[in-house]
Amino acid sequence: MNSPKSSRTSKRKNSGAAAEILDVFLNSPVGKQMSAAVVDMIGRVFSNPAQRHERLRQEAGEATRKYHEQRERHNPYQVFGIARDAPRDTVKAVYFHLQKQYHPDGRSPDLEKSKAVNQAYDEICQEKGWAK
Repeated sequence: MNSPKSSRTSKRKNSGAAAEILDVFLNSPVGKQMSAAVVDMIGRVFSNPAQRHERLRQEAGEATRKYHEQRERHNPYQVFGIARDAPRDTVKAVYFHLQKQYHPDGRSPDLEKSKAVNQAYDEICQEKGWAK
C-alpha cells in the first residue's frame, strides 16, 4: 500500500510529467496548429493546479451555503417554531393558531404567510405520514 506521503509525491511527479508532455506537444507541428484559445485553456488547466483546486473548493462551498440557506428558508418546523419531535396535537394547535392569525379574514391578514403556514403543515403531515 502507498503511504499518504508517497501518494502526494507521486501526484507531484505526475503533474510535472503532464507539464513536460504538454510542452513537447505544443512544440510539435500539430500543437503549433492549435488555436490560441485552446492552448491558453490547456495551459491554465496544467499550469497551476493549486489555484484551480482553490477555485473549485470555493465554488463547492458557495453551492453548499446556498443549499443550506434554501433548506433553512423552507424548514416547516422553523415556520411553526416547534421542535422536530413535537406531537401531532402541538403541530395542529400551532397550525390553527397561525392560520387564524394570518388568514386573509383573520386578525392580521398576510396571504404570503398564510400560504407558508399551509405549505409547512402539508410538508410536516406528509413527512410524518399523517392524514390532514
